[in-house]
Amino acid sequence: MYLDQIKSELVEAQDVLNKFISDENNIKLIQQAALLISDSFKQGGRFFLVAMAALIVMQCICGRTHGALS
Repeated sequence: MYLDQIKSELVEAQDVLNKFISDENNIKLIQQAALLISDSFKQGGRFFLVAMAALIVMQCICGRTHGALS
């Protein structure tokens, strides 16, 4: 019943992920976010601030990727 729709959504997600992975800068940005979170915890940072920083980085990544796909 929904098999075609499910398959279509998965294929689209695969395409988006492949395009995302193909841009080395996206991987570097994820690494920067991970280091930011790690450093914050090492320095006694609060989770909320770390989560906000990570969210900002991810929004930048998604915005760049979405714009490239449009």
